[in-house]
Amino acid sequence: KNYRFFFQFLPLNRKFLALVLYPQLQYLENTLKVYLGTAKEGKKRPCIFWKVSEDSKEFFKLVFLTQSKKTSVFINLKMCYEKEKRCGRGFVFYPNAFVFETPDKGPLAIKIKDKELLGEFINCGACEDLEVLEELKAKEF
Repeated sequence: KNYRFFFQFLPLNRKFLALVLYPQLQYLENTLKVYLGTAKEGKKRPCIFWKVSEDSKEFFKLVFLTQSKKTSVFINLKMCYEKEKRCGRGFVFYPNAFVFETPDKGPLAIKIKDKELLGEFINCGACEDLEVLEELKAKEF
């Protein structure tokens, strides 16, 4: 897998759209103790991830996306220009999405240190103008 090379040279704060496949979704759901929609086997959930640096340590932040308009953080997926070319087969992206929220804690953003976990995601390309995500507080994972 070439994900190590990809993540090593990834620019800080550049946002990427990805699809999280069912096995990784189940793993994250069990680890985070948050329901992410795994009742339907084979489910894929879109997410946005980006590389961050704090105190000379690099890690990744990730937010899951949903079509539910009950959430407070709006994402314009039209700004993810390669999504149809890279991930359009078998997954329909709507023009708008929202950051997945937990019922009690608001928008769910997580910090991920394990690059190998991200390496299992399907990268759907870079996104522009999503600085609003940088303000979300992330739960460490």
